[in-house]
Amino acid sequence: MAESDAHDHDIDESTDDRESPDEPAAAEIDRLTLERDEALAKYQRALADFQNFQRRSYANEETARLRAKADVVRDLVPALENLDLVLEHDAADDAARAIQQGVRMVRDEMLKALAGHGVARIEPQPGDEFDANRHEALMHIEAPEVAPDHIAQVFKAGYALGQIIIRPAKVTLARAAE
Repeated sequence: MAESDAHDHDIDESTDDRESPDEPAAAEIDRLTLERDEALAKYQRALADFQNFQRRSYANEETARLRAKADVVRDLVPALENLDLVLEHDAADDAARAIQQGVRMVRDEMLKALAGHGVARIEPQPGDEFDANRHEALMHIEAPEVAPDHIAQVFKAGYALGQIIIRPAKVTLARAAE
């Protein structure tokens, strides 16, 4: 039995030399808490990066879609202008008036279809303020009834797809009085 008493005594001495059992556990808890916090921060950064990626992808898709629409409208504008030219001429007889009526119907349907896709005509009126983003000034003319640097005449309507200007309206501006 003396051996077992000596053995118990050895165990008691060895535990006295070590740290208390709470200190290693607390250190391990602190280490694990730090690892958890770092992993959570990495997860949150990855989630934010993914959400930003999704937003950018959606914005890029929308931009590409609008550009494709704008390209189609840009190709249709000359055809619409040719239809407008036909409608500007005076019809001399009933046959010419009937043709113009058909052309007007086709033009109106094209404009209606384009409007359904967000395309609007830019149709400034004489006296309107000049907007360099929506209008293209071709020249200045004497127009005493119009304020200087305001629209005096409209040569061609413009077209816009939302905020994208497909083609600005072509206008002349009133010259300032000398």
